[in-house]
Amino acid sequence: MGHRLGLWFGTLIVAIIVPVVALVIVAVVAPSVYKPVDAVPTPITLPVSTTTDNNPLAVKASLTWTPGPQMVAPAWSGLVTQIDIHLGDTVSSGAVVAHIDGLTRVALASATPFYRPLGTGAQGADVAMLRDALAGLGISPTGSGSTFDATLGRAVSTFQTKILGLSAASADGVFDPSLVVYLPVSSLVVDTIDMTVGTPAPAQGQEIVTSSPTLQPFTLSASSRSLPASSDGYVLLLSNGQQVPLEAGFTLSDPTNLAAVASTLPDRPTSFTGQTQLTTPQTYSMVPASSIVTGANGKFCVFTLDSSGKFTPITVQPGGGLPGQTEVTLPDSVTSVVSNPGPLHLTECPGS
Repeated sequence: MGHRLGLWFGTLIVAIIVPVVALVIVAVVAPSVYKPVDAVPTPITLPVSTTTDNNPLAVKASLTWTPGPQMVAPAWSGLVTQIDIHLGDTVSSGAVVAHIDGLTRVALASATPFYRPLGTGAQGADVAMLRDALAGLGISPTGSGSTFDATLGRAVSTFQTKILGLSAASADGVFDPSLVVYLPVSSLVVDTIDMTVGTPAPAQGQEIVTSSPTLQPFTLSASSRSLPASSDGYVLLLSNGQQVPLEAGFTLSDPTNLAAVASTLPDRPTSFTGQTQLTTPQTYSMVPASSIVTGANGKFCVFTLDSSGKFTPITVQPGGGLPGQTEVTLPDSVTSVVSNPGPLHLTECPGS
């Protein structure tokens, strides 16, 4: 009985100790036998899609305005009986400005104001200037030279009857500067009028007509993201729907285009905000945002993967896009890009 009990007890001890010892041996030996294996990241390539975009950009600019040309009263007298121009009218040489005591007074473009009556025998630079002014109205012949002759006298008579509306009997061929209003430019757009019917004619030298201020050339800057390096193909969108072409460096200096912009800004602001875009939409490639690599050199690139496992960087310039997608320009031959360059340690972009 005692012998069998001892045998059973010994078997129990062995059954407990042997597994424990085996576990200790495995724990000690395993680290030296089973070494961890580093996971090798797998390149993931995703297809490149395309989108058409006219690249709208929010822009701003500081504006400068200069006063426009003005017209001042000549040495006339009498009562203003009629005003023949209105706000917004374009006044050019020969246009009727007003009637003073019932007599027609017209604008006459010349280099300087006429200051004296001119008749036969008069000499001076103003005589030659009168010839040019009348020729500008289509009156011919006016002759030549700085001495008032018969040819110029006949031209003045034509001016008196055809332009001023005088009778043939009243047309004496003597030029009277009080019948014209000096026009310092070929034409102007009326912004204000300082004359009132039924009141005395404004005194000599008093401003009677002002023109719209002139918008000076300006350069656009980006309101948010930077402007492209070239402004080729870009236009400025105006509030009236008109598109004004931009010059080099996103500038506007052409007088016609500046006038178009000014026409949409009646309050003459000193700052401007708007939008510019390409006249012809361009096609861009859309790639995963995760595929864009920023190199230590500050350049941006994406990587392609060929059938041999070779990675090739391609320099890009990120633009707009959609959530998770970035707009870039890529060669047509690129149909897919590596979307996980980070885990693959693809960090260097071409360029310096």
